[in-house]
Amino acid sequence: GASLDEIAVSAAVFPNPSTSNFTIELESQLDNPELEIYNVMGQKVTGHFSIDEKLSNGTSFGINGSNVSRGNYLFVIYSNGEVVTDGKISLR
Repeated sequence: GASLDEIAVSAAVFPNPSTSNFTIELESQLDNPELEIYNVMGQKVTGHFSIDEKLSNGTSFGINGSNVSRGNYLFVIYSNGEVVTDGKISLR
Protein backbone atom coordinates (compact mmCIF):
# COMPACT_ATOMS: atom_id res chain seq x y z
CA GLY A 1 0.00 0.00 0.00
CA ALA A 2 0.91 3.66 0.01
CA SER A 3 3.38 4.83 2.60
CA LEU A 4 2.23 7.16 5.34
CA ASP A 5 4.10 10.04 3.68
CA GLU A 6 2.05 9.70 0.53
CA ILE A 7 -1.36 9.76 2.15
CA ALA A 8 -0.88 11.73 5.35
CA VAL A 9 -3.20 14.67 5.84
CA SER A 10 -3.28 17.20 8.61
CA ALA A 11 -6.22 17.47 10.98
CA ALA A 12 -7.35 20.49 12.97
CA VAL A 13 -9.22 19.86 16.21
CA PHE A 14 -11.33 22.53 17.87
CA PRO A 15 -12.05 23.47 20.52
CA ASN A 16 -9.24 21.61 22.24
CA PRO A 17 -9.37 21.14 25.17
CA SER A 18 -13.15 20.90 25.38
CA THR A 19 -15.73 19.95 27.99
CA SER A 20 -17.60 17.65 25.59
CA ASN A 21 -17.74 18.49 21.88
CA PHE A 22 -14.90 18.44 19.37
CA THR A 23 -14.76 18.92 15.64
CA ILE A 24 -11.97 17.33 13.63
CA GLU A 25 -11.48 18.99 10.25
CA LEU A 26 -9.28 17.30 7.67
CA GLU A 27 -7.36 19.31 5.10
CA SER A 28 -8.50 17.08 2.27
CA GLN A 29 -11.18 14.56 1.39
CA LEU A 30 -10.60 10.91 2.30
CA ASP A 31 -11.97 7.70 0.84
CA ASN A 32 -13.83 5.62 3.43
CA PRO A 33 -12.72 7.71 6.40
CA GLU A 34 -12.88 5.99 9.79
CA LEU A 35 -12.20 7.50 13.17
CA GLU A 36 -11.00 5.54 16.19
CA ILE A 37 -10.34 6.94 19.67
CA TYR A 38 -7.96 5.42 22.22
CA ASN A 39 -7.23 6.20 25.86
CA VAL A 40 -3.72 6.80 27.17
CA MET A 41 -3.40 3.06 27.90
CA GLY A 42 -3.90 2.32 24.21
CA GLN A 43 -7.36 0.81 24.69
CA LYS A 44 -9.92 1.56 22.00
CA VAL A 45 -12.72 3.67 23.50
CA THR A 46 -14.42 4.85 20.32
CA GLY A 47 -17.73 3.35 21.42
CA HIS A 48 -17.88 5.60 24.48
CA PHE A 49 -17.94 8.72 22.31
CA SER A 50 -20.78 9.84 20.10
CA ILE A 51 -19.34 10.40 16.63
CA ASP A 52 -21.10 12.31 13.89
CA GLU A 53 -19.57 12.02 10.45
CA LYS A 54 -20.99 15.41 9.64
CA LEU A 55 -19.99 15.85 6.04
CA SER A 56 -20.59 13.13 3.50
CA ASN A 57 -17.43 14.16 1.67
CA GLY A 58 -15.26 12.77 4.45
CA THR A 59 -13.58 15.94 5.67
CA SER A 60 -15.11 16.49 9.09
CA PHE A 61 -16.05 14.53 12.20
CA GLY A 62 -18.06 15.73 15.18
CA ILE A 63 -17.23 14.06 18.48
CA ASN A 64 -19.22 14.24 21.70
CA GLY A 65 -17.44 13.05 24.83
CA SER A 66 -20.00 14.08 27.41
CA ASN A 67 -20.28 10.50 28.72
CA VAL A 68 -16.53 9.94 28.83
CA SER A 69 -14.08 10.39 31.72
CA ARG A 70 -12.09 13.61 31.67
CA GLY A 71 -8.56 13.23 30.36
CA ASN A 72 -6.46 12.95 27.23
CA TYR A 73 -7.31 10.71 24.31
CA LEU A 74 -5.65 9.86 21.02
CA PHE A 75 -7.62 9.84 17.81
CA VAL A 76 -6.56 8.00 14.68
CA ILE A 77 -8.13 8.54 11.28
CA TYR A 78 -7.97 5.82 8.64
CA SER A 79 -8.71 5.95 4.94
CA ASN A 80 -9.32 2.60 3.26
CA GLY A 81 -7.78 0.94 6.30
CA GLU A 82 -4.55 2.97 6.23
CA VAL A 83 -3.66 5.46 8.97
CA VAL A 84 -3.62 8.98 7.54
CA THR A 85 -3.41 11.15 10.64
CA ASP A 86 -3.64 11.14 14.39
CA GLY A 87 -3.73 13.61 17.22
CA LYS A 88 -4.76 14.25 20.79
CA ILE A 89 -7.98 15.54 22.28
CA SER A 90 -8.30 16.72 25.87
CA LEU A 91 -11.55 16.47 27.81
CA ARG A 92 -11.68 18.87 30.74
